[in-house]
This record gives sequence, structure tokens and C-alpha cells, in this order.
Amino acid sequence: MTQQIWRRLIIIALSGFLVVALLVGFRVALWHATRPSSSPSRATQVVIQPGTVRWKTHIGEQVYSSPAIEQGVMYIGSTDHALYAINAADGTIRWSFPTGNHVNAVPAVSNGSVYVGSDDHYFYALNTADGVLRWKYHANGFFGSTPRLVSGVIYVNALDQFVYAFNAKDGALRWKFRSGGGSSSVTVGLGVAYVGTDDGFVFALNAEDGSLRWKYQTEGVVYSSPYLTDGVLYVGSLDQSIYALNATDGSLRWKYQTDNVVFSSPVVVEHVVYVGSSDGNVYALNT
Repeated sequence: MTQQIWRRLIIIALSGFLVVALLVGFRVALWHATRPSSSPSRATQVVIQPGTVRWKTHIGEQVYSSPAIEQGVMYIGSTDHALYAINAADGTIRWSFPTGNHVNAVPAVSNGSVYVGSDDHYFYALNTADGVLRWKYHANGFFGSTPRLVSGVIYVNALDQFVYAFNAKDGALRWKFRSGGGSSSVTVGLGVAYVGTDDGFVFALNAEDGSLRWKYQTEGVVYSSPYLTDGVLYVGSLDQSIYALNATDGSLRWKYQTDNVVFSSPVVVEHVVYVGSSDGNVYALNT
């Protein structure tokens, strides 16, 4: 099963607002005036209850994939061996595309194409409008990571021990690098592709040709996806630690050890690193 990573930080102001709203029993009210008449104006109160279901759509026994949303359409995989395009407003299924195994990876959407890997060892590019196959690529292991699209190139990690770079338009293989593979998603910046691997390494690869810039070995599997900001790469490891590495040469700036393994992917906001640990805590660390 693909390890799903915490990829989004809850916006602090918004979450704080919601907590306060729940505590005081706040209900959102929308008011609108009725049409003009000779009688006194009246208003109609429309109460929106938080947490109520807008819609739900059955797409399989289990759903491990996280959604990607683009232009009002949600793209999500399922254990019923398919990728779905669902209308985000009402939950109607626009189309589904069958693969040969579970689709647990998170898709990426750009320029009229949706990209996703499957446990059938194929990586797919589909037309967002109708789900028609644009191209596919077969590997010797399944694709469990989220693809990254940068400047017309798709970067994706696979469980056949390779990191791949494809031409997004036609699927032509630009390069592949034997890294050890895994479920860590590639982060691209500064002309470099950064990725963690199942054998405990963090690799920095030239984004153009896949040549090795540097590598750093942790003491555990790296499921965490690296986060790059201000020339520093932040990543977690199953050795219970969060690492801050110099993005240029891979040298260690600092590491912080938690009390259990770290699957979580860090996020940095205003010089604070936010990350979760299997010790049950969420940490905020100074960069």
C-alpha cells in the first residue's frame, strides 16, 4: 500500500476561525432582500450548517488516493483499478479510465492532461476532457508517488528503483536514474530534482539529464517528500528524524529527532518547519 503523506498545512487563520465558530455555536447566515413591493421589505435567512454532506459518490471499496482539482473537476484514483474525473460541484462522474490494478497515487493536472501512476506498473497521461489515453509508460515496479510537472517535463519516482523524467506531451523518456526507488515524490527547483528513496538516501539530480549532483544518507527509509525553500531542503525519515540539508551540496545544516518514525512531508511557512511524526505530535521547528 502506498504511504500517503501529509502534503498540506492547514491555513492558520482559517482553522482558527473555524474552531472559534464551533465553540460559540456560530452559524453562517446569508440574507437577501425580496423583490420591491409596496409592503415593508422582508428578508429570508438561509442557514448553512458546517460539516453537512454536499454529495458523495461511490467509486470503489477503498480510496487511498488524494484528489487533484482543476477547473471544477476532481481527479482521483480508486482500488477498483480506475482513475475518475468527478464534477466537483455535484459529484457526477464525468468519465473513468480503467487500469490494470489499484490507483493509489495522487494525480497531477496541467494543460489539458492528467498524469497518474498505477500499481499495474504503468504511468498514464490522459485527456482531461474525456479520459482518452494520450500515452503510457511501463516500468518494472508500480508508481506510487505524486508526479511533478515542471517546464514540460514530468518527474516521478517508482518502486522499480528508478526516478523517471518524461516529456509531458508525448511520454518520451528523457532520462531515468537508479536511485533505490520509493514513494517519496520528486521536488524540483534550482534546476535540480530532489527525491527520497527506500534505501534511506536523499538524491539531488540534474533536472535536465538526471546526472547526480549529490546524495545524503539517512538511517531509515525516506517516504517523506522533500520541501525546498531558501536554498534548504527539508525532509523526514523513518529514522525518526527531520533533516535540513544544504540544497546546493547536500551538507547537513541540522536534524531534529522525534520519538517515532516520520512519514510526514514537511511544509515551511515564514521560517517555521511544520511536520508530523508517528509519535503522535505535530512539530513546528525554526528553520
